[in-house]
Amino acid sequence: MFSLLSKFFSKAGAGSYTRNPGSLDYDKLIQLDAENLAEQGIADAYQQILPALREHVDHPADLFEILDADLPAYTIQCNGDEYIVYSAEESGSEKESWGRATYFLFLIVNKQLMGTDVQFYAIDGGNNLAGIFLSPEQAMLAQTSIKNRTEWPYIPEMNEPWYGQYH
Repeated sequence: MFSLLSKFFSKAGAGSYTRNPGSLDYDKLIQLDAENLAEQGIADAYQQILPALREHVDHPADLFEILDADLPAYTIQCNGDEYIVYSAEESGSEKESWGRATYFLFLIVNKQLMGTDVQFYAIDGGNNLAGIFLSPEQAMLAQTSIKNRTEWPYIPEMNEPWYGQYH
């Protein structure tokens, strides 16, 4: 992560660094890790996101995990919607469960942000997945200042193999 962060600072003088205009405020990143999300960690991650979400939404939704060790299955419920992260009946690769967990968490948060001036964007993916609240304008500014497309903020999608991450 340190190497990623160092890319967004430019040398301003002997021993001092300043942020690029348009770069992201990495102090506001919320570390998530897609593997942890897929391994029954969405509720914990949501709790970590809630303080920042409350800055934009008065009453964030409750989120519940449903675990069935007999199948096995891992499902999330939020606002009357059910999201199947993993089910033995719908077996898929480990990467698919990471992508599904990421997609569902960001979908749940972004549905609540409808009508606000921000969205919850993903940064990176896999074990380095993080999230950040940005306006669409801030996201576009970051894209102009970040050379590597894979490091651009994005809204996760339910499509393999990149799940919305730029390449």
